Amino acid sequence: MKRLFGFVIIFILSACAPSSPKVVPVVPTVTVIPSPTTFPPPTATPTPIPDVLFVDPSVTLGPISPLIYGSNYGPWLTVPFYNLQQAYDSGIKILRFPAGAWGDHNTVTPTQIDQFMDFANKMGATALFHVRLLDGTPEQAAEMVRYTNVEKKFNVQYWSIGNEPTLFDAELKLRGDSYDTERFNKEWRAFAEAKPP
Repeated sequence: MKRLFGFVIIFILSACAPSSPKVVPVVPTVTVIPSPTTFPPPTATPTPIPDVLFVDPSVTLGPISPLIYGSNYGPWLTVPFYNLQQAYDSGIKILRFPAGAWGDHNTVTPTQIDQFMDFANKMGATALFHVRLLDGTPEQAAEMVRYTNVEKKFNVQYWSIGNEPTLFDAELKLRGDSYDTERFNKEWRAFAEAKPP
């Protein structure tokens, strides 16, 4: 019995001893170059009018985000008092402010922001603000964010930088200047990284 017990102890201790590291063989990797795949030509779905784009409004493809129903809105336009209820009932779910080239040429005032947010809330619409890129500064943009979301707590979540920078070059050429992608990228980055004061 003592022998069996000694044998078990030796067996357990040998199992606890460090083992020599296992050698794992290195398998060389093989790069497989894919062969070209030919795809079948597109098959046109027959439509009521051949060779014409056709949309069948009776086919449901899934839910549509309510934010697709939107409009530009800014100080350069207004909804007349007698049309306000129609605007409120229109189903518009997002309003872009100040929208259009007006926002490229004018700096939005706090009063304009307040009036817009009042209107957007009455519409039940989400606000999307764009800050002035052309002739604007990162500091002005950051101040607009600070006023809107910190001071007034409007909690505007959607922001864009500039309106349509593709239009800037033609306008700046009239001033003897130019605007290209490299300039846009540099200016956009400065605006994006600006911190509210």
